[in-house]
Amino acid sequence: MILLLIGILINKFENKAGVPKKLDNLFKFINDELGIYYEREFIVAHKYFMNSKNVNMLNKFNKGMKTEKLFRQIENIAWDFSVPRIMEYFLKRGGEGRFFIPFFLTNDFNLRQLLSLFKVKGVIFDKKGDLFIPLPVVNTSDYFEEHKCNIEIHFTDDIKEKRKKVYQRNVEEHFGIIKESFERLVKILE
Repeated sequence: MILLLIGILINKFENKAGVPKKLDNLFKFINDELGIYYEREFIVAHKYFMNSKNVNMLNKFNKGMKTEKLFRQIENIAWDFSVPRIMEYFLKRGGEGRFFIPFFLTNDFNLRQLLSLFKVKGVIFDKKGDLFIPLPVVNTSDYFEEHKCNIEIHFTDDIKEKRKKVYQRNVEEHFGIIKESFERLVKILE
């Protein structure tokens, strides 16, 4: 999640391209450097690129930030971005029956805003494994088509295989790519 946030911020501050180009650049970052496509966070990134007020917690980043503060902020927000996934993980542990209805209480406005940006109507999970698939209220393909962003080109078998290899490389290298990408972000924000 830290690496994804760095990629989002790089694309936000690196150039003044329009939203579809920023999204395409973020996909290139995901395919070439991250190796994982996070549907929920990708939609949040799109909403952030459209209007930074859509994702208040990401408005804490500005040019000229001190490096240590910048990385701490990214780490803290990475935890917030992980909250929905953690909630989905604990759904599996929730009950003995077929249905479990979770709820989450918070006074944190920014976290509530983040949770509302990708509404989920259900989660499919495998009781034997750790596969979790959130089912969003909005069809993602329709959402991006409506916003004139072609994401289908990033889901060919070749590109999905490439992402898988990039992720495996990152795991083997203990995500050393985070440091490289963070240094790139620091230069952009100087």
